[in-house]
Amino acid sequence: MLVDKLYSEIQNARDNVAALNTTIEMSRELVRIRKKSFQEGMATSTEVIDAETMLSKIQIAFLMAYYQYDVSLASLLATCGVPETFWQYSRAGKTEDFIFPTYESGDSPIIKE
Repeated sequence: MLVDKLYSEIQNARDNVAALNTTIEMSRELVRIRKKSFQEGMATSTEVIDAETMLSKIQIAFLMAYYQYDVSLASLLATCGVPETFWQYSRAGKTEDFIFPTYESGDSPIIKE
């Protein structure tokens, strides 16, 4: 049944978001450590860039999981005949600001220390 499939997709997207949230925190810490190591002469600039690139990839995967959640939810609501209620769900949700917070000038666009 289509409703079961869409509901399963929503659950999978939520699980992906939860798993990637932990991974983002670990990647942010790795970037912080690599930058500190670079400042102390214990890491190369390549290692810093690699850590930042990995964090960016994880952030993109995180946003894609949220996108998949939104698409599945919109499809489920449309299938149930109430597509106009999607805006209520989206208004209560999060934006990408919690992943990419606003930084003061001079701060890193990847992590805030």
